[in-house]
Amino acid sequence: MSYSLQQKESESASGTDGSFNYAFIYSQGYNIRITAKNQVGISEASDYLQFKAGYKPDRPANVSTAHEGDKIKITWLSSVDNGSPITSYHVYILDNVG
Repeated sequence: MSYSLQQKESESASGTDGSFNYAFIYSQGYNIRITAKNQVGISEASDYLQFKAGYKPDRPANVSTAHEGDKIKITWLSSVDNGSPITSYHVYILDNVG
């Protein structure tokens, strides 16, 4: 059995296992569907799956600290979101690092 993956109104690709790797363009929306094929014929297509391709964000850059009275201010440059909006930042502070 084999399968094919079709990008709506565009190109298609095929393979023979239950997964597929395709070089999607980040930040672009896609509609995909899958059919299965064997010696008897081709199945009906699955419903379209809509998604927007994205990758994990780049790491924050230029992290720095500054004393402000009895507090420390931590700053950084915003990360590049790579097609998926950044929803939060996590700050990890370790005590007694020497």
